[in-house]
Amino acid sequence: RVPLARGLGSSAAARVAALVAANRCAGDPFAREELLQFAVEAEGHPDNVAPALLGGLAVCGADGDRAVAKRIEPKPGLRVVLLIPERKLSTEEARRALPKEVPLRDAVANLQNTALTALAFATGDYPLLKSSLSDRLHQPYRAPLMPGFLAALEAARDSGALGAALSGAGPTIAAFALGPFDPVKEAMKVAFEDAGGGANRVVALDVNLRGAEIEALSG
Repeated sequence: RVPLARGLGSSAAARVAALVAANRCAGDPFAREELLQFAVEAEGHPDNVAPALLGGLAVCGADGDRAVAKRIEPKPGLRVVLLIPERKLSTEEARRALPKEVPLRDAVANLQNTALTALAFATGDYPLLKSSLSDRLHQPYRAPLMPGFLAALEAARDSGALGAALSGAGPTIAAFALGPFDPVKEAMKVAFEDAGGGANRVVALDVNLRGAEIEALSG
C-alpha cells in the first residue's frame, strides 16, 4: 500500500517486509537488531528501513560497519497529513537536482534543525517543528521539479499544521498536525492544484508505533 516513486520509502518497506516474513518462515532465528543490519545492507542506508522495522521516529547513524538506530515515540495525537501527487519522481532524478557543494551556513542550519526536530518529537514540544522543518539543502533545489510543492507547503503551515516538509526525495509533502486535520488536508490540496501540481490524494495517517508486524489472513 506504499506508492512507488513518491518519496515514501517503498523500497525500504518492501525489503523490511521480505526480511520479517522470511525470518518468521525460518522460525524467527534473528532478533530485530540483526534484521536491521540485514535491511541496511540491502537498502544502503538506515534512514527508511529503521522506522519501517521499528516503528515511530528513528534517529540513525553508524558505529563502524554497524548501523545504529534509536527509536523515538511521538506523543499521542500526532498525525501525518500526506499529499501524494499522481506524478512520480524517481530518486535518481531528484538526486540530480542537488548541487555538489552547499554553503557552510546552510549545512550548519540544517544540522541545527535536525537536532531541534528530534528534540521536538522526543519531548512533545511540537511548536519547534514550525522552524526546525525548514530546509536549505534539498528542498530549494528540488522544488522546480515539483509544481505546487511550495504552495502546498505554505498552505499546510497557514491552515494549522505544526510543520511541513518534503517527504524523502519527493514529490509527496508531509505535514504534521494534532488536529483538526480536514482544514490542513483541504488547504494543501487546493493550493497544490491551483499552483499546477496536478492530480493528487491527501490522507491523514497515525504514526505506526509498533513497526513491522505479521498478521494472519482471515479465511
